[in-house]
Amino acid sequence: MATVYSRTWKSGKVRWYTKIKLALEWKPLLLRGVKTEAQAKKLALELEKERERACLGLETGTPFLGTFAELCAFAFEVHFRKQASAQSDGSRLRTHAGDVEKGTATKLGATPARRLKSSDFTSYLEALTETTTVRGEPYSGTSINRIRANFRAVFEIARAHGHWIGPNPLAATKAQPELEASHDILKAEEIDPTLEAMDPYWRGCFAVGIFAALRKGEIFGLMKDDVDLDRRVLKVRRSHGRQTTKGGRHEEVPVHEALVPFLEEWLDSPGPLLFPATNGKRRHEKTDMPRILQAAMVRAGFIDHYELKCRRRGCGYGTTAPSDAKADCPECGFRLWPTPRARKVTWHEGTRHSSGSHMLMNGASIASVQKILRHKDPKLTLNTYGHLTEGFMGEEVN
Repeated sequence: MATVYSRTWKSGKVRWYTKIKLALEWKPLLLRGVKTEAQAKKLALELEKERERACLGLETGTPFLGTFAELCAFAFEVHFRKQASAQSDGSRLRTHAGDVEKGTATKLGATPARRLKSSDFTSYLEALTETTTVRGEPYSGTSINRIRANFRAVFEIARAHGHWIGPNPLAATKAQPELEASHDILKAEEIDPTLEAMDPYWRGCFAVGIFAALRKGEIFGLMKDDVDLDRRVLKVRRSHGRQTTKGGRHEEVPVHEALVPFLEEWLDSPGPLLFPATNGKRRHEKTDMPRILQAAMVRAGFIDHYELKCRRRGCGYGTTAPSDAKADCPECGFRLWPTPRARKVTWHEGTRHSSGSHMLMNGASIASVQKILRHKDPKLTLNTYGHLTEGFMGEEVN
């Protein structure tokens, strides 16, 4: 039976220890997260069983003694940080487990990882269906399933590094039903005016997005060495500052004739980056690109509605209207201030989705569009990026 003992720290807290044999001497080991003698004996026994498995040559590893938030931080450091989706994956882990650097943790994240069971994660994921995001919107099935996938990956990464033995607790959880996402793309007649109305600082980025179907991170990560105008190709090799793309591959994309002048203009800019920021460095990955696109759409005259707000201090009344007709605040009588707004087209929809959809509607083969969008599966190209407009479908029916 493993030996356990307690020590009282200067802070007055009682901590439990066991002893492990390293080389020829015994060393004390702090049992983190343990509060009672029974818990200490149980964990010490687990450690002893692991040593026995190692002696017998069976699968073994060093049990992770930290919290689930700390396990997530470990997984992010050794795996997620190197992926093209590092920003979104890291944000999910910090939101739903905790931020170790800031010392914050959710109830799930504060629990020692070894104590978590499938039922704990099932309860947490089911509770998310009745809560809202930081933006005040309800969690969708797709969002919850992404959190579940990240948690599942955390334990698989821990297993690969010898920190987890046994079944993955997320394997027994069930995925949430997902509604098919709807996307809004730019119409053919909106592309050129929006491009013309775009601020010159962003116009080249939008041109690459719409004519070459590159993602935001791939655009910001482009170097001048990636542009080969003689062969008319762009070498897509990185996303933001990471030396990989979302698909994990380095590929070449053909350059549209309309894209050439934009590339030539930015090739004359200083520095190795194709689209450097004003300080010469890479543009920030958290830049609000949807706002930039929608502002250009408004300047181009594609106004969907108006936001009417009362600017009287302390009032805060707001509503929407189809026009900018004069109206007074129903609460205080002040004149409402109208602000034109475009449709909520995201940057990804306005560039990559729009590009793929218009290629298909103009007769390009699925195989060609799949190659240009760099998808592994043509089903993804057709089902996710094939947004056929009502006008096009009407012509097809006729």
